[in-house]
Amino acid sequence: MSKNFLDLLPEDEREKALSRAQKRLERKRARRGLDIAPEIYLAAEFGYYFGWDALMAIRRGYTVVPGTNEKEVFTLEEAYLLLEGAKKVWASKLIDQANVSVISNGFTSEEKDFSKAMSTFTDRAEVTE
Repeated sequence: MSKNFLDLLPEDEREKALSRAQKRLERKRARRGLDIAPEIYLAAEFGYYFGWDALMAIRRGYTVVPGTNEKEVFTLEEAYLLLEGAKKVWASKLIDQANVSVISNGFTSEEKDFSKAMSTFTDRAEVTE
């Protein structure tokens, strides 16, 4: 059986991730006004980021390896880990969008080189073959 994302982490990182997931779950349980179980909120948020198939993987508790039909265990801890990564990526993209907006809104038409002002972002997006 192939490994899940937690198995791919070094032991100390895996323990930290599992500890964070457990603490997060406990904090969510303690929140006042939370009218759904934290596990349901996690599943819904996971579905938002990764789609229906990911939500079904949480529901089943396993994923299927394409081409082999081998089942791999999929835990809520692994879902927390992936969700944490997805939120970091989303926040990074949001910051990039804000920076581009500031540059483009602050750029006046009298200036000579809009492309140079945007080069930080266009250079990262360029694909070379």
